[in-house]
Amino acid sequence: MPIRFTYNHHLTVRVISFLVLCNVCLFSSTSILAQPTYVMQNALVEDCEGKLTDSDNGPETGQYNHNEDYIFTVCVDGANEIIIAFNFFSSEETYDVLTVYDGPNTSAPVLAMLTGSIQPPPVLIATSGCVTFHFVSDDNIVAAGWDLDWSVEIDEPVPPQLSVISVLDCPMDAITFQFNIPVD
Repeated sequence: MPIRFTYNHHLTVRVISFLVLCNVCLFSSTSILAQPTYVMQNALVEDCEGKLTDSDNGPETGQYNHNEDYIFTVCVDGANEIIIAFNFFSSEETYDVLTVYDGPNTSAPVLAMLTGSIQPPPVLIATSGCVTFHFVSDDNIVAAGWDLDWSVEIDEPVPPQLSVISVLDCPMDAITFQFNIPVD
């Protein structure tokens, strides 16, 4: 039996068990997806989770390069918090700096200015829905850089109120629901 959708905030479902099965498939399939990994670059991404490392453009593998100036921004619609967990951080003290901003650009409030070797690595929380990383290195010494993971906390939306607007006669081949908000 097909699934039938109607407009005006109504949803008609022909086979309810099919919807439940599809929801189970969707939930189980999302758990096998790997988080995206980025190297430091000028970019804007909207991923709910990911990994960001230094550029790895340095003279040795795993190092950032001299004279870098990159801005990397993560913005996620509906995010209450973006949690940034550094796995390690090491740069040339004072001269190579990663500044982290709680917002979509470098005009936002500063969360942290990271330089040198930091132990234990920091955990930061951005609450604006965006976090911006600005890295600047000088022309002298380079280091191992950093490796961080970010994840997002999003409040679950308020579930819609559901009401049955058709008469329930048994046996039935369809049932019509009405929601108090539009269904997209």
